Amino acid sequence: MRTRRGILALTVILLAAALGYDAWVARRALASQEASAAPARRYAQMVRQIHVFGRRESPAGQDAAGRQPDKAAASGKTGTGLTNPASPKPNPRQLIASDPELSRQYLKNYASGLDVEYGLFIRMAGLSPADAAQFRQLMTEIEANNLQVARTAAEDGLTTVDPQMKALQTQLNQQDWIARADLLGPSAMAAFDQYRTEGSLVTLVQNFGGSLGDATLNVDQARQLLAVLGEASARDSNGNVVPNSINVQQAMAASSSILNQDQATVLAAMLQVIEAKARLSQLSQGD
Repeated sequence: MRTRRGILALTVILLAAALGYDAWVARRALASQEASAAPARRYAQMVRQIHVFGRRESPAGQDAAGRQPDKAAASGKTGTGLTNPASPKPNPRQLIASDPELSRQYLKNYASGLDVEYGLFIRMAGLSPADAAQFRQLMTEIEANNLQVARTAAEDGLTTVDPQMKALQTQLNQQDWIARADLLGPSAMAAFDQYRTEGSLVTLVQNFGGSLGDATLNVDQARQLLAVLGEASARDSNGNVVPNSINVQQAMAASSSILNQDQATVLAAMLQVIEAKARLSQLSQGD
């Protein structure tokens, strides 16, 4: 009963915080947010298409790679009468790669979404327009190569982490990886590697900056705030930030020397929503 009451109370808090924050955003930056969100919406739509494609059934009698299984495999029996373990399902990139039209649309949306995904990094790294364009081109080429690896893995009945596929990925991407490292330089390359572990925080800082209107968040503030939020967040075994794991008190205390009062007010509202969602999720799982 206490758990249910706690969920109800947190739901009310979450809705109130979200409504308050949404009202602020609507007053301050609705027009600019609508314009900047278009690429993100297209990318999100493509992600939804991936899941729809993944649910489509293969033609009768064929496996996920389009091959005809032999009768023993189809019956789930080996020559010794033992049952074969279930084959691993292809990952989303393999599903995209197996359909040429879906691959083309995906790469188009991937390229258009790079300014959303890496816009903050490009600003923090101080890339010129020409360098930013080259960075986006290299990232698109690398993703196209990764699709080729995924397609080859699916055709050969392998996973993309198989040693053969990792070797193929290195072979295809080696020149682009080198070109990207040369373009960014050691300092920005290290920042790039760190940036890629902070996905949910990057989105938070970008949304935060877009919500400020006249109280603009400058590049130095964004860089410092991203570091503060990273230090206040939990990380998984791969070093990636765990979504909605920010220690709000730690983050607000550390950001007090970075943000002005108006900026801090908006950040506090955003973090309250995140904290309420995390607590609500924990209570729901424990019910």
